[in-house]
Amino acid sequence: MSPFNFPPNLQEGSRAQVTCTVTSGDLPIYFSWLNDGEPLPSSLRIEERVAEFFSLLVFKELSSRHSGKYTCVATNSAAKVNHTTELLVKVPPQWIFEPQDVTTLLGNPLNVHCEAKGFPPPRVTWLRARERTSNDYQPLVIGW
Repeated sequence: MSPFNFPPNLQEGSRAQVTCTVTSGDLPIYFSWLNDGEPLPSSLRIEERVAEFFSLLVFKELSSRHSGKYTCVATNSAAKVNHTTELLVKVPPQWIFEPQDVTTLLGNPLNVHCEAKGFPPPRVTWLRARERTSNDYQPLVIGW
């Protein structure tokens, strides 16, 4: 079996394909695919195209649900071979909990919560306006 990999830097919403090719061995060859060690779930809507000596997986619209380890298994009357590669789908940051404007009295403790998801995991940076009506922001140093 020829080693294969997914292209790097695949973005959510893009298309992708990967081909598993067997370069030698007796026909017929039977192909199957696993996602994280399990048969491909139909909910992922991945199209498989099979020929005599190769199997092609087609992803028409990638999402974070497609990220994982994909294994191609090829079997004939003499042997079984497999190869595994990882698909990482980059997903832009999205708010799970978006911070809201808050007011407090000077000297009182203040908690502001936020949470974001994406891949790679987003890095949250807090900024504070330099003046009350300013659009000029500076990084906020948080002390515990």
